[in-house]
Amino acid sequence: MTREHAKAVAAVLKALSHPSRLLAVEALAVGVKRSVDLATLANVGQSTMSRHMSMLVRAGIVQEQREGQRVVYGLGKASILKCLECATCVLKADALRMTKALRGV
Repeated sequence: MTREHAKAVAAVLKALSHPSRLLAVEALAVGVKRSVDLATLANVGQSTMSRHMSMLVRAGIVQEQREGQRVVYGLGKASILKCLECATCVLKADALRMTKALRGV
């Protein structure tokens, strides 16, 4: 991996590095959503969610589409869900490791 490639990957991972953005990506896995629906899901204000979604759009993870005066979002790359699965696997493996370590205490 070159340094430039590493920077590009880091930008994608940074875009995913907030719970509200992760919730939005997961919700978009089942279909397009309005910003207000994503804000409700993440329990944040609509303007806050709009900023989160802008970051995901800039990273190429999410696509936005205007429908009149409202904006709907959809996944730009469904393959990003594999990244979330990998992170979950790391958490599960770490939980197992911690459980085994605590049993030895």
